[in-house]
Amino acid sequence: MRYRNRKTSEIAATLKSNGYQLPVLDDVFHGTEYLDAIRTGLIHENDILLMYSIDGAQLYRDKESDCFFSIWVILNLSPDLRYKKKYILPANFIPGPNKPDNTESFLLPSFRHASALQKEGLKVYDAQKREEILCGLFFCFFTADTVAIPTLNGLVGHTGGSGCRIPCGQRGRRKPQQPTYYPAALKPDDYSVKGCDHPDIDIDQLDGPNTVEYLRNLRILLQSTTKRNYNKNRLLTGIVRPSICLGFDESK
Repeated sequence: MRYRNRKTSEIAATLKSNGYQLPVLDDVFHGTEYLDAIRTGLIHENDILLMYSIDGAQLYRDKESDCFFSIWVILNLSPDLRYKKKYILPANFIPGPNKPDNTESFLLPSFRHASALQKEGLKVYDAQKREEILCGLFFCFFTADTVAIPTLNGLVGHTGGSGCRIPCGQRGRRKPQQPTYYPAALKPDDYSVKGCDHPDIDIDQLDGPNTVEYLRNLRILLQSTTKRNYNKNRLLTGIVRPSICLGFDESK
């Protein structure tokens, strides 16, 4: 569990001695956002860094047998340990074969427990220091594939009008009389579909995630007063519902 602290110290020493350049990037702790969080005091010495991941699988080749499962990965452990079954923490298991109507109801027990530990801390005994320490939880990543990520971020998904999972602000395009949108950056010739006939998009000019804009769009969605108004605002904002992850402490 002390791997993170050792690695962070090594990275800091390398930055100082190598003109603030890292010759090798081989772990999450080399990331700029992590190092900034360390520098600003957002992440503390005893904090436990976590990654949450959810996915689905078909158990049998020739019959309907879909199931869904999620795990917690402890990033404080070294890469050669953290992904081994012995150290993976199961979060939940959703039996199939049908997709659940409300996936968030299955995520809630594990998320509620993690949220409580995030707020109150986790007391553990440090055998090296021979004392009890209070560890905070810091959520680094919530991961899923393209199909499952809307479960976590509450967005419309990759076939929606604003299908980017970041979201980056790129509007999709659809074929005439078809509901599925595609992330086509270039406008096709002789193409005119309402809401999709915007000019070519320069992908190098796309912005990253914008928290302020997301909250503004979420407010627009939540102010919907009718089903028709909701559908209009969902298409406009690319948001289906508030993300379940908003229940966590945003500073962690």
